[in-house]
Amino acid sequence: MKSIIWHLEILQPGLTAPTKKTTDAQHGTYAAQLTTQKIFGQLAAGNLFTGVFKLDLSNPLK
Repeated sequence: MKSIIWHLEILQPGLTAPTKKTTDAQHGTYAAQLTTQKIFGQLAAGNLFTGVFKLDLSNPLK
């Protein structure tokens, strides 16, 4: 299974994932770093969620 980062790089070269793991944590070892960036001229924010994310560009509403 390919990561979302791979898909972002194919769609728009030079993009990085808007959500990353960082060691800059207030408590504990790790934290999530959320970054807002432009993708195709639209703002995209970093997101946190539980579960499975399945990218299906051929059927985006499913």
